Amino acid sequence: MMCGRHTGLAFENIERHEALVGDLKTAAHAQRLAVAGQLASMVAHEVRNPLGIIRSSIQIVRDSEEGWTKRETLLTDAISEIDRISDTIAGFLSLSRPSTLQEEPVDLVDVIDGAVRVIGSYASSRQVEIQVFREFPTLRMFGDPRELRQVFLNILLNATQAIEGAGTIRIRTNLSDEPRPDGTGHRTMILVAISDSGPGISEDVIETMFDPFVSTKTSGSGLGLAICSQIVDRHGGKMSGHNEEARGATISVSLPLRTGD
Repeated sequence: MMCGRHTGLAFENIERHEALVGDLKTAAHAQRLAVAGQLASMVAHEVRNPLGIIRSSIQIVRDSEEGWTKRETLLTDAISEIDRISDTIAGFLSLSRPSTLQEEPVDLVDVIDGAVRVIGSYASSRQVEIQVFREFPTLRMFGDPRELRQVFLNILLNATQAIEGAGTIRIRTNLSDEPRPDGTGHRTMILVAISDSGPGISEDVIETMFDPFVSTKTSGSGLGLAICSQIVDRHGGKMSGHNEEARGATISVSLPLRTGD
């Protein structure tokens, strides 16, 4: 009788385990379907609008007289929208299939200065001043300079667009010691804080701002910061964001300093 009871309990436990595994598989499948549906919706939204502009532009050029002066402008706009579609698709693919890092010795000061030069004229046109406070002449690390530049370009672009009217963006660097992820001692991290004088980040977004599809812009795809966070994570660092007490928001990037030279 004892053996019979134990056998019955064993079979009951097996059935419960199989049911739990089945429930987990069903939930995982439903989650994949939900993500796939969301992804498809995002792709459709991001691609449909530029396709409409391209179609209209080409149709106008086709039906216009040969010497029409606006032809070049419309075709330029069409090319721009095609590039926008390409960038959108590349963004989605980079989330699921990250490219191989081409790591090399990098001076992060040069990377940041390069990003500031690229975004500088755009910021000036919006009456936004970018101030760089250099605490260190060099900040050396191993990384992919192209991808790191993309990170700071995206953050600076977001900060510029967040400011309504004249404003300021401040970039500050610092160093900090923190425990290694594997628990073997400490490592020195480069801290880059980029603050803007905009309205700040809404509380319902700040907790998920680095997740895909989260955007505070009406025309944003919500991929920019997610891709940046992924790049920083692959470099052994992390990103965070918070609102300032007075006004504006700060995005912080932490990356491991190259030591032992």
